[in-house]
Amino acid sequence: MAIVLETSLIAFTILKLAGAGYLVFLGARTLLSRPRPVEVGTERGGGPFVQGLLSNLLNPKAAVFFVTVLPQFVVATDETPRFGLMLAVYEAMLVIWLDLYAVAVARAGRTRFGTRLRVALQRVTGVVLIGLGARLAFERR
Repeated sequence: MAIVLETSLIAFTILKLAGAGYLVFLGARTLLSRPRPVEVGTERGGGPFVQGLLSNLLNPKAAVFFVTVLPQFVVATDETPRFGLMLAVYEAMLVIWLDLYAVAVARAGRTRFGTRLRVALQRVTGVVLIGLGARLAFERR
């Protein structure tokens, strides 16, 4: 029993330090990288639609929403079209909001202020990642 406990503690420590090292690496890379100009139409990885779709499908918060919030509005005697309409309205609101948000962010990113803001956020993100990595590395548990 003691050997299993000690082995799992060693494995946890290795995993924790690897994660901390990766966070520090990401933070350092973020701090040291030069901001590139935003060029519309040169997206990688399938473009913004595919990236957004994958991000939403793999996002646990979306699953939590559908499991916790949506059942409050569904009655056992509801017909399928009513349920489908609720989902369609939710998705339409989400898509409209995200489209408007994307347009605003894209336009702001092409301005001089947007470029300065992006550089500042990149630096803050790098510092935060390094800080989280250091905290994780020195965490006792």
